[in-house]
Amino acid sequence: VLTVHDPPALVGEPLHVLQNILINEEVAILASELWRRDHSFFIEKWAYHQADAVISLSEQGIARIREQFGPRNHLFMLPHGIDIPKLNKSSHKDRRSSLGRLLYFGYLHPDKGVETLIKAVQQLEEGTYHLTIAGEAYKVNDEGALQNERYRQDLIKQANSSTHRNMIQFLDFVSDEEVSVLFQQSDMLILPYRKSSVLSASGVLVQGMSYGLPIITTDVRAITEYVQHGSTAWLVPPDSPNELAVAIQRLWENPDIMDRIGLAAYNKCIQRFNWTKVASQAVDVYLQLLKLRQ
Repeated sequence: VLTVHDPPALVGEPLHVLQNILINEEVAILASELWRRDHSFFIEKWAYHQADAVISLSEQGIARIREQFGPRNHLFMLPHGIDIPKLNKSSHKDRRSSLGRLLYFGYLHPDKGVETLIKAVQQLEEGTYHLTIAGEAYKVNDEGALQNERYRQDLIKQANSSTHRNMIQFLDFVSDEEVSVLFQQSDMLILPYRKSSVLSASGVLVQGMSYGLPIITTDVRAITEYVQHGSTAWLVPPDSPNELAVAIQRLWENPDIMDRIGLAAYNKCIQRFNWTKVASQAVDVYLQLLKLRQ
């Protein structure tokens, strides 16, 4: 069973996965040669048709996979699952301070659009907000790690080059215990994702929903399968610092909207993304496959 996080790419580095399921040494040698010749598409297509089932995190992802690799049976959609903490019942109005605490959480990669968020914060009134950017540079391979570390350093230079430098804080790796505190202490989660060739869903989005945080994100990828504008999140166009700044200010000045969106997101998380429900759906997939083998 292949679980696909970034359709249409089945796996980030196909050969590492295929080595576990290749039939014999000769086929492994052939696959290695194809990989060296940059024919990973053919390796992935082979894996796609050899697998008993393929799971994607969104319906759009399934459609893109089918378009890329051709029709087949046993394509399943299973959403992100998450453990849901107990909700802080105090409203944003009750616990709001004079400083709006904004959070970006996740790996740093150009597709994440963090430079747009920094530009948006630089348009806001100085001293009214504090942005925490928590996450390492994305490290999928040596070359990509170097590029993304440069991207992270460019973000730091961008933040430090304005009069708003004291409003922006960078954190590196954050432990599980610190993650919980970080989300609980934040007023808003901002995920300014850009358009991309992949149709990934966002585990960080679901994590923010599980804490009842009002979330501002973009209407790209498979985001709209997980949240709806004005109901369970606030959506803005990608690469639009002006509209992102307006959205941040509007929500912060309307704590009732923040409470409504955060609570709706939390309830949706309970109904759709809690691990018990998602795990049960996964069990159903495997039971169907077992029945086919009988």
